[in-house]
Amino acid sequence: ITLLMKREIEYRKLSSELRSDGGRHLSGYCVRFNEPSQYLGFYETISPSAITEETLKKSDIYCLWNHNQDDVLGRSRFGEGNLTLTLDDKGLRYDLDLLDNQIGDMVLSYVQAGIVRGSSFAFTISDDEGADEWSTDEKGVKHRLINKIDMLFDCSPCFEPAYLSTEAPSCRSYEQYLESEKEKQSEIQDLCDEILNL
Repeated sequence: ITLLMKREIEYRKLSSELRSDGGRHLSGYCVRFNEPSQYLGFYETISPSAITEETLKKSDIYCLWNHNQDDVLGRSRFGEGNLTLTLDDKGLRYDLDLLDNQIGDMVLSYVQAGIVRGSSFAFTISDDEGADEWSTDEKGVKHRLINKIDMLFDCSPCFEPAYLSTEAPSCRSYEQYLESEKEKQSEIQDLCDEILNL
């Protein structure tokens, strides 16, 4: 899967949401709306407006085993395929029948044994103004509200889906926010110094 994007792809984890019906059907929520994330250096919440039917129809979304691009379980290409994605008031749910092959058998056995219980999804934030909002609570903890996701790339059953590398892709947006805040403070300080020197 070749991805050429202006924005960094971010990855998020959702625990205890994956299940099998006893057959080969797999279902779970890869996104939950209005629920704070695990601590990522900040807390994050995804609003119901962040993902729409339009988002799903313009995205080529894979269901990958453990985010491995060689282990494809399903696919929803612009809303069509064996991976079904459904929006409801809780979030984004995915459903698929696992293929009768080695990867499908392995994933099914892990899920049925309770070894794999979580899902992860990959996304980019829209470039639109207000697509995400940062705030700081009274304890000094940062919070991010995601209002608009541009594209979705995968929803994956995973062992440990929070981070994919030591670079922690899901925190790059936080680093960008901190850098932006630092630049703002520097500009304010420069302006104050300029005023004092008048």
